Order: sequence, then structure tokens, then C-alpha cells
Amino acid sequence: MKRTLLLATLALSVACPGDKPTDTSDDITGNSCSITVSSASPSDGATEVDPGTAVSFTLSGSDADANITLIDAAGSAVDGSVTVSGPTVTFTPAGPLAAATAHTATVSFCKDTDEPGTGTATFTTEAGEPTGDLTGNTYNVNISGATWASPPGVGSLIAGAITADLLVGVVSQSATDLGLIGAVTTDIGGPQDYCSPSIDFPIADFSSNPSFVAGPSDVVFQVSGYTVPITSLLVSGTFATDGSVFTNGQVAGQIDVRDIADLLGSIAGTDDPTAICGLLAGFGASCVSCATDSEPLCIDVLVTDITATLVSGATVECVDETDCHPMCEASTCGDPTAGECP
Repeated sequence: MKRTLLLATLALSVACPGDKPTDTSDDITGNSCSITVSSASPSDGATEVDPGTAVSFTLSGSDADANITLIDAAGSAVDGSVTVSGPTVTFTPAGPLAAATAHTATVSFCKDTDEPGTGTATFTTEAGEPTGDLTGNTYNVNISGATWASPPGVGSLIAGAITADLLVGVVSQSATDLGLIGAVTTDIGGPQDYCSPSIDFPIADFSSNPSFVAGPSDVVFQVSGYTVPITSLLVSGTFATDGSVFTNGQVAGQIDVRDIADLLGSIAGTDDPTAICGLLAGFGASCVSCATDSEPLCIDVLVTDITATLVSGATVECVDETDCHPMCEASTCGDPTAGECP
């Protein structure tokens, strides 16, 4: 099964070429700079890094104005403070870094010279301690508040149009597997929508507890009465040791515009898939070849930086039919119990 935990990859890149001086007092002279990067900590390509660690670069000379920025795998900046002590520049995160996540640190120096320099290093934090039994837990996933990395240019529009959250329930757990069930809520922060069918997630790989990966698998979502098939859906995340939250969540998959043309029609002003792809291209989000038939009418979806919080006392109910369940107030079927899962 495909694993999505990020492996650290990086090349230490150095600007401001020049020999390392033996006397660093004149490293910055006028518009000239001879400073280079000597080392980074955590080291380039390091794995299993403590999430509470500080990041530092040692330069070949001193620059009181040197700076470090740190970003996570989703491209989001990590809050923290920078201190400079002689040739050592240190970034101290405001809190623990996300577990099992690749982070890229960039040091910049000689910024006011003709030869500004930078150095970068990527490392991956450790996953953390395994969790206990999660069976019966339900988590609220605020998809609209996550980072919509793809499709580019229209992610914020999609996020703004989402009016419900996703609930994820743990129905079983073993040393290697995690059974999951999903459901949409009635609104942001609301309870489960019992009038929409629940989501049958594939069994997740939990062999790297506390991190899980579900998929890839073809899954069907029901959104506002519309059927939205997602091909090769992949869901991943890392649970906190106490099971109170999972972070570093990602959702990836492919959606066929032909399947959601009616849903997008009111927004795009047309339900023609080719025309919709043309409109998306105007935002920089080109349609790609579909995995099912190679027609250029699909969009790749990638949602990152997902955090899901434990919902106390909640359980995701299995719903088999639309508008047909004993807890659906708008049931239209003759026998609402027919919507209960076998």
C-alpha cells in the first residue's frame, strides 16, 4: 500500500562563493561578502528529528542581520524567533513542529551586499509515540480551513464554497490496519447529515502507528444531493499520542469534471465539461487526462495541512441511502430503516 509519509530530501545550497577566511572580521566589506554556510542543524537530510528541536546554521563568518525561515511540507511558514550569536543563526519554533513532517529551513545573509547568500536544509520530524486504542473515536475535519494546494488558483474559491465539515470515525484498529468511516455534517461545526450516505473509506495502513494512510481507492461522496466520485483517493495523517487530534492530514485524488458538471454549473455558468475546463485554465488550473479514459477532463485535488479534532460523544452512523434513514428528518422513502447499513 502506498505510503505518504514524506522522506527528507535536500541539497545544501550555498551562495556567496569564495574561500573560507581564517579571519572573519572582514567577511562583509562594503558591497562584498565572502560568507558561506559551514553546517546546518538538524543536518541536511536528517530524519526522526525531535519536533521540539531548534534549527541553526553555522556560517563561515558573522552577520548580525542573518535570518532563518522555516516552512512545512504544505508550504506554510512556521512561527518562531531568530537569534544570532557570532557565526551561528538559530530559529526557535513557537511550539512543537508537526510530527512526521518534512520541514525546509532557509538561512539568508549578506542581504545588503551585491552577493546576498542563502542556504537551505530539509529534515523530517519523528512520528511520535504510538497511540492507544482509537476505536469509537470520531474526528471533525475542517476541509474548508485546510490548504488547497491543487487545483492551483481556485483552491480558495473551492474552500469558500464548502459549507460542511467531514467526520471521520474509527470503527476498528489492529497492529497494522485502521478501519474508517466518513460522513458529511449538516454545516460547519454541525452534526452528521443523516440524509446523505456515509463514506466507505478503504482500510488504512496503520503499521506506522501513529501515522496512517488510507487508499488509494475509488470513493463516492454525496455533497448537497450531488454524487461526486473521486478516483484514487488517498487520505493520510498522524494521530497525537493521546488520540485527541490528528495532524499533518492530506487528501489527494482525481475528480472527473463530467461527474460534477451539474454541481459546477451554477458557478461556472455552463455545464459543459470542456467549457468548465477552459474556465479553470483561466485561473491556472488546467484539466488533466483522466485515469479512467485519458480524456483531458479531470482535475487533480490535493488538500494539505489538515487538522482533525476529537468530537466528544459523537459516533458516525452508517447511512446507506440518500434521504432515507431513521435519523433523517427529510426522509422521502417509505421505510426509513431501509437506509440503515446491513
